[in-house]
Amino acid sequence: MKISDQHPEASGWMKGSVGGVEFEVLKDLTLIADDGGTDFVVQADWTSNNGGARQLTFYFPPGGPGIYTLDSLAKAFYEIEGKLEPWQRGYITRKSTDFSSPDHNHWCAEIEFKFDVSIDGLAIQINGTGSLRGASPWSKRESSVFRRRRGIGTA
Repeated sequence: MKISDQHPEASGWMKGSVGGVEFEVLKDLTLIADDGGTDFVVQADWTSNNGGARQLTFYFPPGGPGIYTLDSLAKAFYEIEGKLEPWQRGYITRKSTDFSSPDHNHWCAEIEFKFDVSIDGLAIQINGTGSLRGASPWSKRESSVFRRRRGIGTA
């Protein structure tokens, strides 16, 4: 589910590697947070060297900075050519966030990630970091729909 089609682009970057192949995303970044700034989504879209569409999506539940593992409400997804691959093991880290400004353009989030997905029976490691600024607020309804479609429990 490409959320960047419905929300303005954030500024910043996300970089890392997928199965040892490096990537860097400087555009097509999305940061969405609820009006209270408690839970949020980060998404990065890019085209691989072979021309295939790629997407990383992270959901962070309400809370402060911390490391989230597979058994938490946080989620990580890797999408390759429209096929969604949820994480199998690893972690995602909410390094810092600031959703206190009344101007959503100043909302920001820094994340770190290292997790595995299974693609055609092979474990692929995805790791990296990201720093985004300029969030789109989402309503409780949008948040609820996103969580339901991604199989995320009630936050």
